[in-house]
Amino acid sequence: MDEYSALFDSLKGDDIKKVARACIIVWYDTWEHTQSWIDFPLEDEDDTLPIAMNTMGYAVHATDTSLVVAGTVDFEHNQLSQVQVIPKSCIVAITVL
Repeated sequence: MDEYSALFDSLKGDDIKKVARACIIVWYDTWEHTQSWIDFPLEDEDDTLPIAMNTMGYAVHATDTSLVVAGTVDFEHNQLSQVQVIPKSCIVAITVL
């Protein structure tokens, strides 16, 4: 995650106009099988891989372990909605728009 340290460091402050960065985050998400019981051993590779997700939004905060992304930002009233916390360890790539 060192390649994104400048982005993470810029996500500080209390004015959303100065902090928010529009970006696309590619990250791996967990999932569970919809069937109650499945055969073991798991032979299909699709049964063993996490799902690659693409989240587009505003990076608004970063901690040592996570990146906080808002889907909607009200810049006039300094408010956020559709807030998602993504573990940094799951992030594959970030593209700042």
